[in-house]
Amino acid sequence: MILSVSRRTDIPALYSEWFFERLRAGYFLVPSPFILNKKIARVNVSPVRIERNLLGAIDTNAKGEQAISDNIDGIMFWSKNPEPMIKRLSELESLGYSKYCFLFTLNPYGAEIEQNVPPLKERIDTFKELSSAVGADRVFWRYDPILLTSEYDASWHMNQFEMLATQLNGYTKNCKFSFILGKHPKLLAPTCSQKMQLAKAFADISKANGILLETCAVEEEFSDLGISQSKCIDPEFWEEYLNAKRKSNKLDGQRKNCLCMPSVDIGIYNTCKLGCIYCYANGFYANRGKPTCQTKTPRGAQLENIYERKIERSFNYS
Repeated sequence: MILSVSRRTDIPALYSEWFFERLRAGYFLVPSPFILNKKIARVNVSPVRIERNLLGAIDTNAKGEQAISDNIDGIMFWSKNPEPMIKRLSELESLGYSKYCFLFTLNPYGAEIEQNVPPLKERIDTFKELSSAVGADRVFWRYDPILLTSEYDASWHMNQFEMLATQLNGYTKNCKFSFILGKHPKLLAPTCSQKMQLAKAFADISKANGILLETCAVEEEFSDLGISQSKCIDPEFWEEYLNAKRKSNKLDGQRKNCLCMPSVDIGIYNTCKLGCIYCYANGFYANRGKPTCQTKTPRGAQLENIYERKIERSFNYS
């Protein structure tokens, strides 16, 4: 299984110490998003281990089965500021988690939109440092979401996207973009014509900088511009990266138009402190109460509310 870290909160930026503590413990306690403190999954994690013979083939055990154990095929990190993780990548690998990559959201908005992220230049430098450490093919750029205000119009986005694409040329091979969802009193979604205008400009800019451009969970079709629909947790990428074949073609179905493969997310909504005013995750619990700490048994939870979530490998190895 791919471990998703995390769609629900920025663990690399804010909770990296907790994350490593739980990896060493071998499990995470993850409350249900819908029944807080009443249903808590114990997610046991351990990196996939493959025993091979001297010829490089997978060994077999006494039962004649392939000598492959444990359940986490790889880790997908989601972050606006993964800087705290960079100096700990060797520690991650020493724990056996050598297969991982990053979805790095890098937007040029000001502090009135993304309140607690570092200055843009620092984040660009972090992006480059991370890419240099793990490789450009393992750091995916998210320009997400595209929103409009009196200050941030379509022309502004085109200029800023070109600036960022130029800066990231050679440091990433892929960019995923989307448009703001839902209604917000101060933020507007682009119109259909503006979306087409932006997509065309972004496609030209991306091509000039050697970056594959994709959409993330959008209804609009831009294939005529050479823009395909993205799978943020992409089975084809993971098959190539792991040199393995996916067991199932099932989709995760996180939201409408999502094409991601299934993963297990260990985050909790409403715990991100970055203060992005468009964020859907920090409004998730509006009518459900507050989430609880996940480092130990969540406060208010009873042991009988904890169940074992079965996590299996998603790939067949050869």
